[in-house]
Amino acid sequence: MTHPAEAIPTVAIDTPESARDLVLRLADTMDKLLELVETETEVLRVGEHTHLDDIEAGKVMLARRYIHDIECLKANAPYIGHAIPELVAEFREGYAQFRAALQVNLAMMAQRPGGATHSGATHAGAADGAAYARAQAGR
Repeated sequence: MTHPAEAIPTVAIDTPESARDLVLRLADTMDKLLELVETETEVLRVGEHTHLDDIEAGKVMLARRYIHDIECLKANAPYIGHAIPELVAEFREGYAQFRAALQVNLAMMAQRPGGATHSGATHAGAADGAAYARAQAGR
């Protein structure tokens, strides 16, 4: 069994363990990305824009990992939904909270001088809805 923080290639997930590892890695990535998004939102609220470059770099790295794992989830959604239905249900709840937090962040970024950026995380938030819908259609 791989550790959830290890890279999982976009290949067929064919064991409950590998399904669990993927979902846990994705949840971990979302948690870390959410922490950065919340930090960014707070920085924007208080007007300390000088800290945004450091936050942006972390978001880009996590957004890439997130997009990779969403694609893997999408490609394996039928099996994953069947193999670990309870964990998938928990993941969906966390996913809804994640999306809500991204929406708050996007609204704050839109108010930032210069408007919203096309960082990895904001791009992930926009691309994410389509990826999630495709993953759900495959259940």
